[in-house]
Amino acid sequence: MEPEPLYPEGLRHGFAIALLTGARPIPLTVLRDLLGHTDIKTTEIYLQAVGREKRDMVMQAWE
Repeated sequence: MEPEPLYPEGLRHGFAIALLTGARPIPLTVLRDLLGHTDIKTTEIYLQAVGREKRDMVMQAWE
C-alpha cells in the first residue's frame, strides 16, 4: 500500500496542533502570528482539534 501524499496545508495544520498540544503549549496569539492569521477567530479553530484539558491550558497561557 502506498503512503498518502503530503500537502503543505496538512503540514501546516500538523505544526499548529503540535504547538498547541506539546508539553509546553504556546499562547494562541503566538500561534496566530506564526500562521499569519489576522483574526484570532481563525486561529481558534485549531482549539477544536485538541482535548478540553489542553484547550484550557492554552487559553490560560493566552490570558
